[in-house]
Amino acid sequence: GTLRRAVREMLAKHTLVESHAEAERRAGGDGVTVVELAD
Repeated sequence: GTLRRAVREMLAKHTLVESHAEAERRAGGDGVTVVELAD
């Protein structure tokens, strides 16, 4: 939990990250963070 929160906080502030979200349950759910990078 602690590492997941830290990673998601960093992603929320990063200028090259367009979006990030928890993966769908079948793709790993809360254990996976899906990141979309800006162009």
